Amino acid sequence: MVDPLPAFVELAIYLYFFGVAALGLALHSRLWLAPRVRGRLHSGGFVAAVADRRRESSHPPRRNRRP
Repeated sequence: MVDPLPAFVELAIYLYFFGVAALGLALHSRLWLAPRVRGRLHSGGFVAAVADRRRESSHPPRRNRRP
């Protein structure tokens, strides 16, 4: 039979697993949310608010340089 590990080694193993899981969750949520936030920004609400602010400014609007 295998001897049990010391408590600090077991704690280090669990902390490592927890850190890897937290990193994976952060990366997954960032990749999952990015297209949704981008879609919401361009769906009209945010863009309309920015367009209103540009119209209120004293500077003439910039021309879109895309062909």
